[in-house]
Amino acid sequence: MHLVKILITAIAIPASAANAAIFATSYSNYTAGSLTPANYNNPATALGKSNPVSGLYALSPYNGAFLNTDMVGIGAGGSLTLQFASTVPIGAGREFGVHAGVNLLGDGDGTSSDPAATFNVRRAIVEVSEFGIEGSFIALNSGNPITFDLPTNYWADLAGPPGTQTTGGTIVADFGKPFEGTLSSFTGLDWTAAKTLLNGSAGGTWFDVSGLGLTSLNYVRFSVPVGANYRMFIDSVAAVPEPATVALCALSALVLFRRR
Repeated sequence: MHLVKILITAIAIPASAANAAIFATSYSNYTAGSLTPANYNNPATALGKSNPVSGLYALSPYNGAFLNTDMVGIGAGGSLTLQFASTVPIGAGREFGVHAGVNLLGDGDGTSSDPAATFNVRRAIVEVSEFGIEGSFIALNSGNPITFDLPTNYWADLAGPPGTQTTGGTIVADFGKPFEGTLSSFTGLDWTAAKTLLNGSAGGTWFDVSGLGLTSLNYVRFSVPVGANYRMFIDSVAAVPEPATVALCALSALVLFRRR
């Protein structure tokens, strides 16, 4: 009887409760390109989940990743291919999101500027693949550079002021939950309203690849053309997990809780 209750509860728990995002966990074919500063050249920093702190303060839309231990850079003529830990399912909605160390402009208490703006905007050509071999990559946005101007938020319940908060929250934001807002969505919002907008998501720039003809997604490639006057920085890349994975994670947590 108790096991039946646990199973029913596990199935009913949403993805955000399990927080079971699929992250990029390996890389290949990294070329830094004309990167400035040149010491942002460790592709391993783009693997796994974003760090909960950046410098002295909690990772938030007003204190984005900025250290070379947090993210990797790609300059003109450079590229990086990342592979997800497991196959990303393709269905309705957005499948994966990119966290690029973006900082919102705002006051010290976490009220966004009007209109919303950022200290830093990243750009790159983005391609996705099922197999990771040349000829299998399909470009998003018709092969044109994509702008990454949406921030990351590590703690769903971070107290203010979010830009200088040395203590993290108690609830980790869901890196597997797509954020569907835009930069303008943050216009004039105070920190309470910004957290409502994020709605438990860790933010980032998310993509829907369902119209590309892929049956699954395993690789994503970022590149900056030779001669480009922009750069790309990657903190982490996360994707929506399989529904079965979410239920299994929730079930495991419930069983462990019951044993304790």
